[in-house]
Amino acid sequence: MDPVMQKIDEAILLIVLRRQRRMRQEEERSSRRRFWVHPMVSNRFSTGYFGNIYSQLRSYPTKFFNFTRMSVPLFDDLLERLRPRLTRMDTVMRSSVSPEERMLVTLRFLATGQSYASLHHYFLLGLSTVSKIIKETCVAIWEELHNVVMPEPTEDIWESVVDTFWEKTQFPNCIGALDGKHIRVKKPPHSGSSYFNYKKYFSVVLLALSDAHLKFLFVDVGAYGSQGDARIFRESAFGRRLHEGRLNIPESRPLPCTEEPSLPLVMVADEAFGLAENLMRPYSGTGLSRQQKIFNYRLSRARHVVECAFGGVIEVVTSCPAILSIIPHGTDSPGFPGCLGGPALKEAAGLQAAELEVTVVEAAMVPAEDFSGPVDRGRERHLFIQASPSSSPAHCFRCQKRFFMSATEPRCDLLYYSSVL
Repeated sequence: MDPVMQKIDEAILLIVLRRQRRMRQEEERSSRRRFWVHPMVSNRFSTGYFGNIYSQLRSYPTKFFNFTRMSVPLFDDLLERLRPRLTRMDTVMRSSVSPEERMLVTLRFLATGQSYASLHHYFLLGLSTVSKIIKETCVAIWEELHNVVMPEPTEDIWESVVDTFWEKTQFPNCIGALDGKHIRVKKPPHSGSSYFNYKKYFSVVLLALSDAHLKFLFVDVGAYGSQGDARIFRESAFGRRLHEGRLNIPESRPLPCTEEPSLPLVMVADEAFGLAENLMRPYSGTGLSRQQKIFNYRLSRARHVVECAFGGVIEVVTSCPAILSIIPHGTDSPGFPGCLGGPALKEAAGLQAAELEVTVVEAAMVPAEDFSGPVDRGRERHLFIQASPSSSPAHCFRCQKRFFMSATEPRCDLLYYSSVL
């Protein structure tokens, strides 16, 4: 090798190494903390929002509710439940953030969606401290209350869900409505197209089961937006337990006002899901018969409840832009359901757990022609159409009139007209 070229290569290499060292030194200097505790933060007890306003805010319940979206008694009840999880040790170097302040910061974030920088100036806490407090408190809320607001369904709970669906939607043997909902999020870094869904935006999927009172019984949160509902359900803990028969679902029974055959209790879902023993979907395709159209209409009435339940969740989440930026980073931890449930937890703190339950259900049927032998789920839906009781009163939610369901057709003209379109 030419000695001149070798010296040139060595000089270039030396210059590159010097530049890299200089850049590392500049990064180290820029990352050094100018203050161990910023002077503004060190005075938070005397000048911060919590030290000056919290005691006065509690004296005015209306103002306190506007600030936290939670009443003072419910705030105190939730605080006592979470106090052991939120208490930190004071040290010689600094005092810890009290559980009251942690709760107030988190509820303010969930109620308004303010940025961490805004909360930093409100409460005079460090940016990283605010971020850590919110995530830790959401995890604590979920771990402490998820067994209260979303208990393990028992046979009595399933029986109650079946009765409610029959009363409100006139769909028999239904234990819930199942569906998935895309929640728009900001694209997480280095995620590629994993969160990009068929609707052309980035999202995570909330899969939920709801009863007729819009109460959540099961939720699965955090699946990639690019995945389909059927795959998410199949791979979820809830779907695996349903397939293995570990959901405490009661035994099969005849439809109301009939004596045979015994049909399984089912969940109702849309065309994205497949037929199963405890899962029912509508007829698909064109050229459906009149009875099939009526069945699809009645199933859609039962399935509509989960869409309404999603509406309340989406309204809360989309009203808080800051929540949308942290959702993808929290989907692997229990903190994300806590964030979603934050505005509703004011009821959970008051032990009104029934108002927050979720149930996902689909319906299944047996053939009308043959009451004996194995069930053919591809033909089960036909019996649900014919087995409607002839003397059971129902309520048309469209024309608001009372009518009686017949074995051949509903007596409500508007219901019949809308069912055959």
